[in-house]
Amino acid sequence: MIQSRFGQRLVGALMLVVCGGFTAWTWYTALQEGYYSRKAAALFPALLVFGLGLLVFPIDVERLKAEHGVERIESPEQVPPAWWGVFFAALAAGLGNWYALSQL
Repeated sequence: MIQSRFGQRLVGALMLVVCGGFTAWTWYTALQEGYYSRKAAALFPALLVFGLGLLVFPIDVERLKAEHGVERIESPEQVPPAWWGVFFAALAAGLGNWYALSQL
């Protein structure tokens, strides 16, 4: 896990740009060429939301160490509440995008 908040935000911004581009590419191929990858349709929007989560809610490693005595998340009880929201939003984004593309 990346220790610094700046590093986490940098990775989040990179994920946001790259996965946003691949999501747009998936829509382009579906609309213009008539095919799309089902895995890409679900994976890239979900990773885009995780990138946004890293950008907005970086994990405080010092707080994690103080509260749980670990430097990385090892169990679901250690996951910050905001990240549960990010997880379910990513799941909804991936499945929603997949469903939307399947209706074309």
